[in-house]
Amino acid sequence: GRSWDGDPQSKFAASNPPEASSVFEASNQDPSVNQVPYMTARIFHSKFTYTFPVLPGPKFVRLLYFYPASYSNLDISTSYFSFSANNYRLLNNFSASLTVSAIIPPVDYFTKEFIITVRDNQKLELTFIPSPASFSFINGIEIVSMPDSFYARGHDNPLTYVGPDVHTFLDNTTELETVYRLNIGGQDIGSTGDTVMYRTWNQDLEYLIGQAGNTPYLPGVKIKYTTKTPAYSAPVIVYSTMRSMGPEPLLCLFS
Repeated sequence: GRSWDGDPQSKFAASNPPEASSVFEASNQDPSVNQVPYMTARIFHSKFTYTFPVLPGPKFVRLLYFYPASYSNLDISTSYFSFSANNYRLLNNFSASLTVSAIIPPVDYFTKEFIITVRDNQKLELTFIPSPASFSFINGIEIVSMPDSFYARGHDNPLTYVGPDVHTFLDNTTELETVYRLNIGGQDIGSTGDTVMYRTWNQDLEYLIGQAGNTPYLPGVKIKYTTKTPAYSAPVIVYSTMRSMGPEPLLCLFS
C-alpha cells in the first residue's frame, strides 16, 4: 500500500556522472525479503550524493534499506563505506554484511534510521563515500517529515528528568539514530500500522530476562489523544498494551 519512486535518471542525484554508480538486481530472494525495495541496489564506485529539496525541520531519514545479498559478481562482504547527511558523518567504514550477521534474532535485511534537522534555505544531501578499494550500496531511501519538538525540544522543555535540578535537553543541532523501538507487551507493528510517520515497532519478548510474574496487560480501554499526546506520538496498539512486572524483579535487557 505504499509507493516507491525509481531513481534511475532521478532529479535527486542529477549532479553525479553516470559512471559513478551501477544498478544491479539481487541474485537471490529470501522468502522474508520484499521485492520492493530490497531486490534492486545501486552500487557506488565513488563518492555519490543524493540531493532532496525539502522544507526546513526535522526528518526521519530511513535511507539505509539494506539487503546484503549477492549482486552480479560483487562480493558484498567487501563493501565498506561512510555515510553523511549534510555536514554530519553518521556512518564510518560501515559494513552492511557484518551488521546483518550480528543481528539477533537473525535477519536477512535491515534498516538504519536517523533524525536529521534541515535548516532554513538548506537542502537535504545524503552522501555515500566508499572506503579505499571498496564500494558502497543502498536498496532504498525514505524521507518522512516529522513534527517540530517531537524529540528535540530545546532548552525550554527538557526531554528527560534525570534527578534534582538535572535534566536532559535536545535541540535541533543534535542528530539522532534510532536504535530500538519496542511495543511493550504487544506484537510487531509494520510501517503501515504506524500513525503518519511509518515507524516500525518490535515486540519486547526478545529483550526480556525471565518470565516470573510477567504478563502482558490488555486494558481494552479507548485511547484518547490530546494536544500534549497527539495521535502521531504512537499508534493505538502501542498504548493499548503494557507489561506488568509483578512482585518479582524483572529486567528488560537491551543489547
